[in-house]
Amino acid sequence: MYVDPEIYQLERERIFRRTWQYVGHEHQVSEPGAYLSATIAGEPVVICRGEDGRLRGFYNTCSHRGAILTEAERGRCGGRFRCMYHGWTYDLEGRLIGVPHVEAYGASFRREAYHLVPIRVETLAGMIFAALDPVVNSLEEFLGDAAPYLRKYGSNTEVIGRLRYLYSGNWKLWHENFADNYHPEFVHKLVRDMYVGYEAQGTNHQLDPGHGLLIWPAIRPHFERYQAGLQQASGLEIDLSRNANWDFSPFVGQPAQEELVLTLFPNFDFASFYGASIELRVVQPLAVDRTRVDLYVLGRKDDSPEIRRWRLERSASWLASHGKVAADDLEALHRCQKGLTAQVGRQVDINRGHKPGKVGEARDEYSIRSFYAAWRQYMK
Repeated sequence: MYVDPEIYQLERERIFRRTWQYVGHEHQVSEPGAYLSATIAGEPVVICRGEDGRLRGFYNTCSHRGAILTEAERGRCGGRFRCMYHGWTYDLEGRLIGVPHVEAYGASFRREAYHLVPIRVETLAGMIFAALDPVVNSLEEFLGDAAPYLRKYGSNTEVIGRLRYLYSGNWKLWHENFADNYHPEFVHKLVRDMYVGYEAQGTNHQLDPGHGLLIWPAIRPHFERYQAGLQQASGLEIDLSRNANWDFSPFVGQPAQEELVLTLFPNFDFASFYGASIELRVVQPLAVDRTRVDLYVLGRKDDSPEIRRWRLERSASWLASHGKVAADDLEALHRCQKGLTAQVGRQVDINRGHKPGKVGEARDEYSIRSFYAAWRQYMK
């Protein structure tokens, strides 16, 4: 299931075409004519704000000869989309409103037969989700038990930056890793040194249908432990206090929030640490063994410029592909993919903490089992 190209193609058809996919935040398309584009299950789509204030989504392809209407990830279209190939033009409701030299098509030509093909668009907590399947359940039903958490921790946020990286591995490995609290004490020296005893705290939840939750009480990190470890390993004098993104000083005195990792089926991950570092990740399968991760750095709408800069610098330092945490994870996933290509390595075990119920200790694998329960249902 990690190395078979046929399974990968089935996943695109049976999972990604039939589930809600995050495509952006509402503030990115707040004005009429603003749009953003994305790819879902290999299909190009575009989301735009209409003159009536409504968000609508369409396949990003001209109904004439199939050309992409816009290559830009975001922009403003001036109230209409005009295909660069032959000039066919569509309004913000997807209606064909302009065909150069239309008389050549004859009296039987009907513009309504060439409107853009719509897709489903819904929002929650300011986040925009799109679905290709016209009969998919509502976004609220799809999110199920996860919806209250996304509302609580995701409301009043906006995208302030993005990191993007590729890895040579199956897309499911990333989602498993994000829902896995068993590995940090072995993979991440930074976490092991700074959050002593954290792994025994918190809980791991199955959230129906197919989602997961890791949640801990707010734990203030001990940066001095990590600094001492670096000094011992390197033999150098190191003073991490000179780098502001090593601590949470901008948030001292504010009410502490829980540490939370929310994994939404099939490929959306949301995290909030100490209420300070807030980000979401969208996992985009490119091939059976090649995956792109888009990490969106979030801020609060009322953040000061100083707080916003702190969030960006900390995310780049910790979560970029070369960062203090992400580099460890990417190496682990690379090794998993290599090992899973072996005949003896094609079975994995996700039975840690397996017992009746939907909640276990933080290192149990309820979130991962929740994901695969949904995976099996969609893949039937």
